[in-house]
Amino acid sequence: MPENSNNSKDRLNLKNFFIKLVAISIAIIVVINFLFNMMFAERLEKIDKILSPLLIISGKKDEVVPHSHSDKLFLKANNPKKNLFIDEAMHNNLYDFNIDKEVIEFNSLI
Repeated sequence: MPENSNNSKDRLNLKNFFIKLVAISIAIIVVINFLFNMMFAERLEKIDKILSPLLIISGKKDEVVPHSHSDKLFLKANNPKKNLFIDEAMHNNLYDFNIDKEVIEFNSLI
């Protein structure tokens, strides 16, 4: 009997450990999300201060920075401005979609 009791306690301790681990993970995600949104809000607040030509490049399937951020920044930015929003691109593969020519063309207009 005592051995069975120890197993129950071990399972309960393990369950409590994982519950605490999940709670801590959720808290960390909430803090990171809050900080990320604060940084975006600061950028959105400042984007209309940029007076030089602006090129915003974004992958619509970006798994790091939501594409909606690029949309909002582009809408608030001053002219002249251009966007390269790539439907299938993610965060680190934009140049796989042959945007080089468009970037060079934009730079040549400056």
